[in-house]
Amino acid sequence: MNRVAEVNRALKKMGRAERLRRGAGYYYFSEGDAMAWPTSSVYGVSRADALSVERWLAEFEELRKAGER
Repeated sequence: MNRVAEVNRALKKMGRAERLRRGAGYYYFSEGDAMAWPTSSVYGVSRADALSVERWLAEFEELRKAGER
């Protein structure tokens, strides 16, 4: 199964508007509150399946919390 789709389903289930997207050599969160975060990028991950859904959600939470500061 497509890991990006899995992460996006999990975010939707959490009631979040943000979505995981693939960039050029990195992944990032777009839409929703991510548009106002200082950064929404997750660097150093070349394949979405390199991280579990739970780890992606942890990355999301870290970026979200940093964006609230």
